[in-house]
Amino acid sequence: MGSDDSINLGSGGMRANLLAIVLLFLTSNLLSQEPILLDSTVRYDYLSGDTVRTEREIFIYNQDGQTTEERRQIWSQSGWKDDSRITNEYRGHLLVRVTNWNYTAGGWVPEDRIVNIYNSLDVLAEIFTQEWDESLANWVNKTSVIFATGDGGLESRIRFVWSEDQQNWLKVDSTISARNDKGLVESDTLFQWIALAQSYLYESVTSYLYDSSSNLITTTRFSFSTVTLGFVPRSRDSFDYDSSGFQWLSQFDIWNGQQESWEPSLRIERATNGDGYLAASKIFFADFVSGVLLPTSRLEYLYTDGKDRGEADSLILSVKNIIYQGNIEVPDWKTHYYYSGGPITAVHLAEVELDVAIYPNPASYSVAIQTSRNESLKYMWIGSDGRLWTSGIWRGQPIKTPPAGPSGIYYLVLTSIDGKWSKSFPVKLKW
Repeated sequence: MGSDDSINLGSGGMRANLLAIVLLFLTSNLLSQEPILLDSTVRYDYLSGDTVRTEREIFIYNQDGQTTEERRQIWSQSGWKDDSRITNEYRGHLLVRVTNWNYTAGGWVPEDRIVNIYNSLDVLAEIFTQEWDESLANWVNKTSVIFATGDGGLESRIRFVWSEDQQNWLKVDSTISARNDKGLVESDTLFQWIALAQSYLYESVTSYLYDSSSNLITTTRFSFSTVTLGFVPRSRDSFDYDSSGFQWLSQFDIWNGQQESWEPSLRIERATNGDGYLAASKIFFADFVSGVLLPTSRLEYLYTDGKDRGEADSLILSVKNIIYQGNIEVPDWKTHYYYSGGPITAVHLAEVELDVAIYPNPASYSVAIQTSRNESLKYMWIGSDGRLWTSGIWRGQPIKTPPAGPSGIYYLVLTSIDGKWSKSFPVKLKW
């Protein structure tokens, strides 16, 4: 229901690719004649500037276009090796079972699963989780959540855990959700079950606030205090939108009880491209020493091409992650997306083969660059602590080393003028 106090049955091995599900939903419903399906994603890590394939996800569908398997593979020198997978089972359009598997000793071994049970109206009535017990060669119950609708339209979720000792389900807590006249959840109230007293006690409340367009603008969580017998703030999520409804800001704050004020913990800023699609998101985490939000990473989204961009030809082509070392942006990884079906205009860019050499190494006053690439390059000298020393444009001349500083390993980062590739070289400098 949107609260961190809500029951999360997707922890542990449940690694569903949310982005893949969104892409599948958008595209398969738009092109019923030949639906576009996400076949696979491949992640490439930047190691010392080189782009190296590391893992991939493969998606398998049934005849109705539903995802039946998501398989994760790890790259080794001999090729792709199976690592884990998620299998989905359906009854019509209803997802009834999700199972996690690990690849061990040449075969697939189940790890855990979620089972969904629906009522006669095909409304979700219960979710329970199980773990595979290898010694018993059987499934063992773990948790259960029962859904119900009470008087006044209030919705409830009652959570249980399985007791091996008692061979019975033990009640843990219950969440009551209230909706407004638009059907939007206004609050989730969590009650802790006290077995000795055979009654519920307040645990926490999560409240939701929306704007006139039904956009969620704040989620505020409160904990129940047994001292004051009232609710005190705990954390808050805030969201902001532009005039078109695009969510450009998400911020997560923690309540400081001593100062009675909100302290920022995490901030995500998003930007669109000229077509209104997500182009980049920048993540800031709070530095708890200075109390300032500092940039930690940035995602860049590249889409398939197409002059008249619509849903069919605006699928994500690649997502690139960039991390910050101080104020310096360093490439971290890139994930490419591959599709089948439909009028796809995507063309995956080949990874750049970089024939660049730096000499001498170790160096004192300057280094030379040898490359067959006939282009100018941007360069930066970065210390091992992430500090930027000097930068400039290389046009064939030797590059001067930074002013005399502590001897040690420095990184010469070379970037193409168009920003399509970047490579860093460790150089030992001594003065």
